[in-house]
Amino acid sequence: MYINSPHGGLHIGQQIAGKYIIEGVISTDRNAHVFIAKQKIGQPSILVLKLEIPGNNTLSNEILVLQSVRNTKHFTHIIEVGHHNQFNFLATQVLGPSFKDLALRKPPYKFSLLTLLKFALQSFQALQILHQAGFVHGAVKAKNFLIGYSKQTAGNFYLIGFSQCKHFNFQDTSRENQIFSPENDLMGIMRIMAEYCIGNEDERHLVDQPSSSASIIPPINHPTCIP
Repeated sequence: MYINSPHGGLHIGQQIAGKYIIEGVISTDRNAHVFIAKQKIGQPSILVLKLEIPGNNTLSNEILVLQSVRNTKHFTHIIEVGHHNQFNFLATQVLGPSFKDLALRKPPYKFSLLTLLKFALQSFQALQILHQAGFVHGAVKAKNFLIGYSKQTAGNFYLIGFSQCKHFNFQDTSRENQIFSPENDLMGIMRIMAEYCIGNEDERHLVDQPSSSASIIPPINHPTCIP
């Protein structure tokens, strides 16, 4: 596959920064191209490589957030931040399917109370870490919580999707003229729990439309830890 861009084409097999080889396309939009890649030298481990289209600043925001919460349990680890031709790039660890993808795997497209409580505990922990770092997320949705990719991390939820993440003044309790707030983040968790407790009829047509990364990232070769 070849992705044509005014800033230079990108294709499967292309080397990035002399270190990584593109293996497949996860997604592409007006802000960035996201690939599954492998390291050229050393262990042939796979990783996620996000190349930002010049003229955008969403990647710098994501890097800032991830660096602020580094070495914590519910956020992906940064492998490298770098530059390739006209593209800034971010290399991170590979994660598994999202909470939404897991729900759509089989009828009745919802989760047990035990699974929902496990999700709630970990998602609240993730938001607590993010808020303590001085940010609000602004897009707390089921598609932005992914489980780990390895057997050891498949029972852990990771928070992603920081394009709307903002610095927040937690000392200002008035919340006046503030579109995003920590309370809105927490309500997002409650909406997810309600949705996947009763099931979402509106999303069942997506069952036969797997996420773009589903056919690119090699499957986890163990049973998922999420019922």
